Amino acid sequence: MPHLLLVIVLLLPISLSAAESTSVPAKPPLIFVYDSYLIEPYVFIHNGHITGGIYWELAQLIGAQLQQPIQFQRSPRRRMEQFLAEGRAHVLLLTNPAWMTAPEALSWTVRVSREKDVIVQAQGRRFDMHSLDNLLGKRLGTVQGYQYQGFAEEPYLSLIIRDDAKSIPTNFTRLLRARLDALIAPDIVVGYLFKEQYDPNAFHVVQTWSMEHDIFSAVSPKSPVSAEQLSDVYRKLHQERKLEEVFKKYR
Repeated sequence: MPHLLLVIVLLLPISLSAAESTSVPAKPPLIFVYDSYLIEPYVFIHNGHITGGIYWELAQLIGAQLQQPIQFQRSPRRRMEQFLAEGRAHVLLLTNPAWMTAPEALSWTVRVSREKDVIVQAQGRRFDMHSLDNLLGKRLGTVQGYQYQGFAEEPYLSLIIRDDAKSIPTNFTRLLRARLDALIAPDIVVGYLFKEQYDPNAFHVVQTWSMEHDIFSAVSPKSPVSAEQLSDVYRKLHQERKLEEVFKKYR
């Protein structure tokens, strides 16, 4: 019996060592970066943490598909590219290469969705709107740091009075106070604010002009998940109509 116990004791460390060597290491978290001024319905913040919204739901779907833990990293708007380049964050969910200063430094997924910016005017102070030419000489409520297609070209750069605010709700308030001639915002945000915060009867959403653009995800070169892997997830979610369901929920 003593000899048998000695054999068992000698074999035990070997067995434990073999078990340790075959265990699967935990996957590193996939870190999603978001703009510190991003608002509902993109993110719902409670006690400094994302608890819901489009970003939260998309990240949950991605994490489930990849069986990957997820985290969120808040960043000042001007530093999001730096966070991605350094690997402090891995994915910026909804963006466009044209809005980046160095898009070639990042990898890009297939299209996630299509977004539409609309012009909102105050009732009683409406004007014809068929092209950017109709905004010449107008004071337009925009968001600080945001890029708007065509606005950087002349004569629009010089003659559209871009009046930046930190958030879209601030521009709605300024429009009501006649401090702006109009504002520009994504239609999904406009629709949400009309349901939750502002009386839609006080405003007019222009139907004769809008600006559409494709939305992609930007992926860090140091991400544990490649842009192609993320694209595969998006293709599957599109096929299952799950992406469309997320956006439809907040319209």
